[in-house]
Amino acid sequence: MSEYLKMDSTKAEVTVKRLQNISQLPAIPKVITEVSKLFSNPNTSITQLSDIIEKDQALTLKVLSVANSPLYGIQREINSLHAAILILGFQELRSIVTALGMKMSFKTTSSEYFDFHEFWLHSMVVGIAAKRITKELGFHFDGDSFTAGILHDFGLLVLHEYLQDSYEKILLHATENNIDILEAEYKVLGLSHQEIGNFLAKKWSLTSTLNDSLTFHHRPAESLKNNYLTSIIHIADYATQKLQIGNFFWDNNYKLDSSVLSLLNFVTREEFEDFIEAYREDFALTASTVKL
Repeated sequence: MSEYLKMDSTKAEVTVKRLQNISQLPAIPKVITEVSKLFSNPNTSITQLSDIIEKDQALTLKVLSVANSPLYGIQREINSLHAAILILGFQELRSIVTALGMKMSFKTTSSEYFDFHEFWLHSMVVGIAAKRITKELGFHFDGDSFTAGILHDFGLLVLHEYLQDSYEKILLHATENNIDILEAEYKVLGLSHQEIGNFLAKKWSLTSTLNDSLTFHHRPAESLKNNYLTSIIHIADYATQKLQIGNFFWDNNYKLDSSVLSLLNFVTREEFEDFIEAYREDFALTASTVKL
């Protein structure tokens, strides 16, 4: 971890105690529980699965929006859940439904210091871009790329919703001291939205791989369970700032962890930047068409 991003154990302990006292953290949505049961049954049919998901019209529209986004990489239009399951497969659809269901469980609204639309657009673009980058780099994560991308900043949601006084202090501290917001998080809280994401991941019993992507997406070199996936989330996150499409102000002055270059087989920084630049049109089309 960079010198200025070291955790202050005393402040961190106070923050963790505050998190532990939160009694109203969102529960996993009912549709996710129902869908998970169906996925665990080898006899589940496409019709049964689509019937359950279609009970939630908003979720259905979002699933189709993701599947049809330019960044997702499907070469034909998908106009029904039945078709989505046939083309994407059960595992991929499960990852989309799970991520979107968790996203919808937070009833977050905009405030003076938080733009709801901007945050969710960022989450969606990172998730969809991570899926596409995973495929193009030749990795297979069984649908976890999209889920990890959607969830990577959920610690920030907890910070805004349940530690709002600290959220505003962080912004003030960053402005007054002319430092990055991530650095200000460590100064004010003793930890960051990444470690808060770790807390949420454990509450929701997420896999260790998804937990890592929440906990280390700004410093993937420290990822313990799957540094390849965490590195892909890192570069998808970085790309939104580099391209200024689907970006969120919390990530201004995003610092690329150079360890991802060799890990993901980029020979030079220039080659990597060219790789990101090639996505510009698809990022823009996705950001303009995805359903939030």
